[in-house]
Amino acid sequence: MNRTGAWAGLLLLGLVSACAAQLVRPTSLHGSWAAERWPGTTLAELERGRELYVRRCGGCHALQLPARRPDLDWERSVREMTARSRTPIAPEEADAITRFLVTVAGAAREAEADSSSSTSAAALP
Repeated sequence: MNRTGAWAGLLLLGLVSACAAQLVRPTSLHGSWAAERWPGTTLAELERGRELYVRRCGGCHALQLPARRPDLDWERSVREMTARSRTPIAPEEADAITRFLVTVAGAAREAEADSSSSTSAAALP
């Protein structure tokens, strides 16, 4: 590997590490949110989706924080990236990644909506 390739690899590793440190760890609230959409989903499965997202997706490109995109965008994105991946991603891995991303993004969107409505209600005379 040449020096440029080595530096690029270190930069990518740094970006993945920085995002992974900020990446939400699933909580019981996320587990409840996911179980409504996918009955039987456990907190352990969401944590596995997080780990796969960091390892599999972060191995090729910089990770995005789930809440920065609409939850429904993640389903399409994971499907597209799975098809384009240099290394095969098993359907159950793609499903775990999708559940993690959709859950964290969806729960964040709902929390933001709840916060906005309570702030608006507090501002009313």
